[in-house]
Amino acid sequence: MIVSVTLFVSVLLLCFVIIKNVIPSFSTQEVKQQSFVPLAIPTFDLFVYCKEISASVMPSMRSEVYQRCLQLESETYLSIRALWNQIANTAKKKCIKMIRPGDGNYFLLYDCLINEKDGENNKIRNYF
Repeated sequence: MIVSVTLFVSVLLLCFVIIKNVIPSFSTQEVKQQSFVPLAIPTFDLFVYCKEISASVMPSMRSEVYQRCLQLESETYLSIRALWNQIANTAKKKCIKMIRPGDGNYFLLYDCLINEKDGENNKIRNYF
């Protein structure tokens, strides 16, 4: 009899501890972000992108096209880095959302960022 009462009290105490300590940690309340997290330049796989581009040309030109693609994408990435802090976060989010779904590349991202920057300054770009 004493053993069963002791066991019952132990189980009751364990349940109390679980309810007070474990269950509140699974709260459904949303945790608000405490600090601003800056947007980062997205990472695109240049090698895969340039391989796909070079596969669309004649076999004799593939190596040259592949190397040129890597060079242009690398230069464009550096241009984006130089421009990144001058672009509004709304423009960055818009461009990342637009470019990211497909096989994104830095040239398309740069073009989008320039368009957004020119739009903020009420400039009109001419396309040829």
